[in-house]
Amino acid sequence: MKIKNKLKFDFKGIFIRHFEKVILLGAASVLIYLGAFGMGELKPLDWSPADLSTLADQTEKSILENNVKPNVVDSSMTLVPYDEKANWIKVGVAPEAFRITTKWEPSLFPEQVPRGEPKLFPVVNLRAESGCGAINAVLNDPKASRNPGRGGAGTTTTPQMLEGRRWIVVTGLIPIRDQLTAYLETFPGSSKGASSNKERDRPQYLTYEVERRVYNPTTLKAGAWQKIDPVRTYDQERRTWAKTGIEQVDKAFIAPVPQGMMPMAYPLPPLAKKLFGPEVAYPPSIPLLSQMLAVDLEEQAAIEREKMKSNEAPVIGTDDILGGLGRPGQGSGMGGRQGFGLGTGVGPGSGTVAPKTLYPETGILQAVPIVSHYLFRFFDFAIEDDKSYDYRVKLYLANPNYGVEAKNLIDPETAKKTYLETEYSEPSTSVVVSSFSRILLKEVAAANAKRPGSEPTAKLVPIYFDMADAADWVADEKAVMRGQVANFPEIACFNPDPDPAKEKEKEKEKEKENTKKSSGSRGGKGGIETRNFDIISNVCVLDMFGGYPVEGSEQSPGKILVMEPNGGLEIRDVFADYSETLRLAKPAPPPK
Repeated sequence: MKIKNKLKFDFKGIFIRHFEKVILLGAASVLIYLGAFGMGELKPLDWSPADLSTLADQTEKSILENNVKPNVVDSSMTLVPYDEKANWIKVGVAPEAFRITTKWEPSLFPEQVPRGEPKLFPVVNLRAESGCGAINAVLNDPKASRNPGRGGAGTTTTPQMLEGRRWIVVTGLIPIRDQLTAYLETFPGSSKGASSNKERDRPQYLTYEVERRVYNPTTLKAGAWQKIDPVRTYDQERRTWAKTGIEQVDKAFIAPVPQGMMPMAYPLPPLAKKLFGPEVAYPPSIPLLSQMLAVDLEEQAAIEREKMKSNEAPVIGTDDILGGLGRPGQGSGMGGRQGFGLGTGVGPGSGTVAPKTLYPETGILQAVPIVSHYLFRFFDFAIEDDKSYDYRVKLYLANPNYGVEAKNLIDPETAKKTYLETEYSEPSTSVVVSSFSRILLKEVAAANAKRPGSEPTAKLVPIYFDMADAADWVADEKAVMRGQVANFPEIACFNPDPDPAKEKEKEKEKEKENTKKSSGSRGGKGGIETRNFDIISNVCVLDMFGGYPVEGSEQSPGKILVMEPNGGLEIRDVFADYSETLRLAKPAPPPK
């Protein structure tokens, strides 16, 4: 057998196996060609050093002579102040920014921190308003015994009488919620020396200090501030009262009173024949109790109406509405230095306990006050006619650090102070002692549409308070027009509700004198006594609105805009004065 060996050259296989070598060979061939034939065509750079120096000078001159105006620069460009940033290297790095607050191995118990002093908040937004009226006073009988009792109604065995008094009532807001927040931040439960009595580390108002200044009516300049001792003045006044008046503000807005301390809300005098109005509260922040009850009743009525419509069980009750107004109790007190006490002054009291809420500022679950402010109130009876006054107030609080060991305090000196005191408040609004004359709005009559040019009229009830009789003397209603000043000199007035005791005294005097007549005139036996008074209110009627009849109502709504003697503007309302005009209405003559 013959074997034939034939050699075959496989170009395809060689190209596939040596592809990269073929490419590399081609690139090397191109470089060799360029190196051999292309370099001969390049010319060397013929610049001299002098030419380069000349070009550099021209470039520098062009830059220096550039007159590009600022408005040509693109306003969208952000210029980085690198020169300022470069100076940061001179400032050290604050370690607080890189401090780690999270502990890798926290202790099982809260870390105790030293006790400091809380920030104190003074009274804010003081108001002042003057007034006059009859109070139930006791006869000056030294044989009688009575116990006035600070802050309480007390008892009396002496006969009573009506006494005419004038006063200025000063009211303001005590920011209890802000004060409690400051205490919680300063005295957490883990503070050193923390007492088991948590009420010690809560705000406790002990007393206050009042300063007053008088404005000279001639020069209109304010005098120096003069201090008023509220405890002494209250004790003096309280001894002349037959009892204390009925409080017109809910107790939730009144700061708890430690035993033997001065209430932040001055007790109301026993006003005769009527109640105090909004001047003894602080609406809208602190409304009258009657206003609160009216709102609660309206809300309850609305809920009941919705319940009747849907025929479902009630979703809220009276207890839910009024229950939140927990009544603080009277805590026992401990006598302290300089006449102040250190009693707790906060007890469980009556009413539903305030709900426990997560206090947002501290994250502590605890009972929080349902009000933002306590009421501050002070009565000043030592005033004079035709003078203007303003007031400022400083509060005193029990010192939570009093008697605490020095090692538990940031400043050991704070343990020596019996009390803490706030700054003085801003001065109150100025108030002029009111005159004995005042007016009430009884009715507004709209203009007659059928008579062009007719003007609306308002019917006012002029009133004069006689200090000697401690009684309101009322004149018959008077019609006034816009622009008229409500002054009525030498006008006949009657007493709608004379004091029986004084009437008996008058009868006895008449029996003794027989033929001698009183200064006034009497229309016969059983008639209504009248006297003439100058009712000078100096109130100017600026405008009026209303007087249109309303179907189903005996009263037509109406209002007037008046300017008070001090220049202030006030709106009088027929409905607001209705109850007072009804009380002062002329009694019907006895039957013949």
